[in-house]
Amino acid sequence: MVTIDMDLGIAGRRALVSGATQGIGRGVVDALAGEGVDLFLIARGSELLARTAEEIEARYDVRCRWHSADFGVPGQPAAAAEAAIAGFGGIDIVVNNAGRSMPASLESTTEEWHASSQLNFLSHVEVTRTVLPGMRERGWGRIINVTGAAYRAPQQFNMGTIAKYGLVNVAKMTAREVARTGVTVNTVTVGLIESHQINESQFPDERQRRAIADEFIPAGRFGTPAEVAAAALFLASEQAGYVTGSTVTVDGGADPTLL
Repeated sequence: MVTIDMDLGIAGRRALVSGATQGIGRGVVDALAGEGVDLFLIARGSELLARTAEEIEARYDVRCRWHSADFGVPGQPAAAAEAAIAGFGGIDIVVNNAGRSMPASLESTTEEWHASSQLNFLSHVEVTRTVLPGMRERGWGRIINVTGAAYRAPQQFNMGTIAKYGLVNVAKMTAREVARTGVTVNTVTVGLIESHQINESQFPDERQRRAIADEFIPAGRFGTPAEVAAAALFLASEQAGYVTGSTVTVDGGADPTLL
């Protein structure tokens, strides 16, 4: 008989989450804190970061620290990761979540393309490169990249989508390099998730959101940050030690060619 231990085995671990104060990032933060993981939060807004950290410590009785950083500025992501390592003595789990959709065209300027690459791709490479030596030395680590599922079948120019596709490939290559060190590297790709960016920026009309869900998403609704967080939580767990270089899709069964 095979028995399954559902204790995720990560209580007391130390996690860094970028884009941590809203939407998917906040969902991941709550999920990890609920398992007893200490959190280091990274986002741009100091006031919201401080308030979020206070809420997490009060609700879950874990340590929660924060660092304000703009991942669109080279060097700031690495500096934030170094602050996390210094603050906690090491980082065991990384959720690279920062980024945003950036519609574009061939006429977009080179500076715009560089800006997207920095925010949606290079920033996460900086963080990964900074935390990996410690993970390899300790023989345990989890790196999880969050991307949009649209990269699988892009229907329009979007610099964010293109950059995130590069992140998926880097995750696979990094996973191969570190697989024997106890470190896993995986990607969670998401469809339409209830969030500030989706609800207020991309689809502010609630009737439009319902129509899109009815027509294009087999599940009949947009997803929630908690549902994305559940996938990330598994990949961060002890039980996922044999899962690496993989992509988990959370999109309600949507066909990306139709969205």
